[in-house]
Amino acid sequence: MLSGKVAIVTGASRGIGRETALTLAGYGATVIVNYCGSKDKAEAVVEEITAAGGTAKAYQGDVSDFDVAKEMITSVKKEFGSIDILVNNAGALKPKKIEDMSEAEWDRSLAVNLKSVFLCTQAAIRPMKRHGGTIINACSFAALIPSVGQAAYAAAKIGVKSLTQVSAAELAPYGIRVLGYLPGVIATQLIQPLIQDPVRAETMRGDIAAHRFGSPAE
Repeated sequence: MLSGKVAIVTGASRGIGRETALTLAGYGATVIVNYCGSKDKAEAVVEEITAAGGTAKAYQGDVSDFDVAKEMITSVKKEFGSIDILVNNAGALKPKKIEDMSEAEWDRSLAVNLKSVFLCTQAAIRPMKRHGGTIINACSFAALIPSVGQAAYAAAKIGVKSLTQVSAAELAPYGIRVLGYLPGVIATQLIQPLIQDPVRAETMRGDIAAHRFGSPAE
């Protein structure tokens, strides 16, 4: 289904990003597994894809940095000939109440969760304009139902939601689709800070119709 297509997945060494990379590879796409610090986990994803007969390559880089995001897109285009799919999945969550949050913590959250989406999208526009493409942005239920300690994360994710809508309108004339999805509480390393307290974890499960957390594969 995706044979001959080239996909970049940011933050693909674990969690939803990992499952996204594996799924795209399963459909035949060549997958670029972007990661920031988890080299061993990223290479494990690549090995799993290649062992199954697919094609993948790990790419290290903090995509909240303008030069890194631009260089990644440029390098992938040069090596593989095109960029057909971009999944902006990279994210970080460090719960902290507003009164306790430092400016640096606020800035870092918005950089990883929102700025990276803008930078990678911007860099991908030019190569995608030639033949169309698909950009998929990972938002979060926190954009609609924020909770205590998620000021920066929720602000970033509502920004991703709006950025997705504007990008879709601007890029549709070039045959570039821009889509977003808002996963609920998925059992990944990202949410561990939220569920360390058993009482809070049980309360969160109670607010979910299925009374359980979702899995990355779902």
